[in-house]
Amino acid sequence: MSLSSRPLLTRRDRAIFAGRQGELTRVLAAIRAGFNCVIVGDPGSGRTTLANAAAAELETDKPPVPVLTVYAAEIVDAAGLLAAASAELTVRGWPAPDPTPRAGVRAEAIDRLDGLRRQLAARPTGEPPPVVLVEDVSIAAGRELFGAMRDELWTVDARWLATVSTSRAAELLRPPADVFFEVAVTLSDLADDDARALIRLRLPSAADDLVDQIVAAGRGNPRKLVDLARQLATDPAGAAASSAGRIARDAAIDALGRPARMLATELDALGSAAASDRDLLDRLGWTRSRAVQVLSELEGSRLVTHQSQGTGRGRPRKVYRLVTGPEYAAAARVSPTPGEPGAAG
Repeated sequence: MSLSSRPLLTRRDRAIFAGRQGELTRVLAAIRAGFNCVIVGDPGSGRTTLANAAAAELETDKPPVPVLTVYAAEIVDAAGLLAAASAELTVRGWPAPDPTPRAGVRAEAIDRLDGLRRQLAARPTGEPPPVVLVEDVSIAAGRELFGAMRDELWTVDARWLATVSTSRAAELLRPPADVFFEVAVTLSDLADDDARALIRLRLPSAADDLVDQIVAAGRGNPRKLVDLARQLATDPAGAAASSAGRIARDAAIDALGRPARMLATELDALGSAAASDRDLLDRLGWTRSRAVQVLSELEGSRLVTHQSQGTGRGRPRKVYRLVTGPEYAAAARVSPTPGEPGAAG
């Protein structure tokens, strides 16, 4: 039984992989056919789990396809992505690239690419080209590498598999980067039967009515489903209350429209954020004023709460978080109907 919120990473985890077989088949078919592929999904939808499942399958091919994993969330440019890929090859025992790239961002990126190309040209005879798995690629680095440097990157003998959040995908895949990724696999919400299977693999003895309630509250998001299943394992009564409150909370968010759903999804993934946080704005593709507007709508409906956080200068900033299901259920009994004006602060 695994009730951790971490992505499925190990061979043992294969036993509890559920609900993404169709998407896994598409990713594997794309890579094996020589295409570059991007996996798009909301936070918690299983992008990393799917990418790692594909990597595990590729490494069982005959001959095995090497997969180089680059954790890209904190990498801000193409040179950083290429350097990370080269470092992965070096760890595997391949010759290291030249250590002295020229000065200047563009020149450094080109030199890093040339170094990676030379490394790959030295691979053993008969070994297939590697797959470079770029997890959670940033917009800036992705657009530079897969867009501005697209033609040069095509000369590198490797396939590329990237993951990106739904809110960032449109920006990442604007021309010319859209042509680089021949296949895009978008993760939709899990169907109810797949969601039940995910829970049953982890909690085989759970009562049917509680499983159904978790499925309704999780809304097809694997991370939410696992979080609720973990609570069910440790506190069945609390899990029932949490599921009911989450259903009511999410319905209230839906009533406010798509911008509210987008912001709530990102807040849920981040834990908390201020309207001026660059990561939040980049994820949404919004301005600060737009974030302030939608946060005010959510707070007026008792769907987010904030704390004032001092910055050392000027006025404190407001750091917001999405209320939990039980918090919303408790507030809804004594608060205005969702959508009525409230103290947005």
